[in-house]
Formats: sequence, C-alpha cells, structure tokens
Amino acid sequence: MRQKISQQPIKERVKNFFEVALGFSKEDAEKEAARCIQCKNPSCVKGCPVEIDIPAFIKLIKEGKRKEALEKIKEKNNLPGGFSRADNYKYR
Repeated sequence: MRQKISQQPIKERVKNFFEVALGFSKEDAEKEAARCIQCKNPSCVKGCPVEIDIPAFIKLIKEGKRKEALEKIKEKNNLPGGFSRADNYKYR
C-alpha cells in the first residue's frame, strides 16, 4: 500500500516558507520502497530526465541503506533535493 508523506500543517505553513512535504520516516520509506517490483525493463529510468537508476536506489532504501541510495542518485544528479521539487512523481 502506498505510504502517505507527512506534511506541515496548513495553519503552520501559511506563516512560513519551510518545506510543505516533511518526508518519510525510515520505516515508511522502506515500506514505500517495497512497492517497487524491480521491472526487467524499467520505464521509470527511461522517463527520468537525468537517467537515474531508480530501481537500484529504491532497492537500497528497501534494504535500509539510505546513504548508499543517496550516493546512487548522486551518480547522475548532484542536486537531488532541487530536482525532486521539479519532478513531481504524482503525475507519472
């Protein structure tokens, strides 16, 4: 089942410029990563403008290897935080 990402409450975010999405807990990130079926020919990589090996980094998250997952992303993208704001996965 898809995990819901936590967000800053509306009453707080109207008073600041902090991030709205607060991210997943370690446990929720691993649950969300477990949803990936590790396709033989992953269309997510083909659709990624910077060609990140998405199945590989998701597998690392599932295994609890968050630092290694970040390094996998940084092989192709040195600014993952900024890019994640421009690439809205909800619409894929």
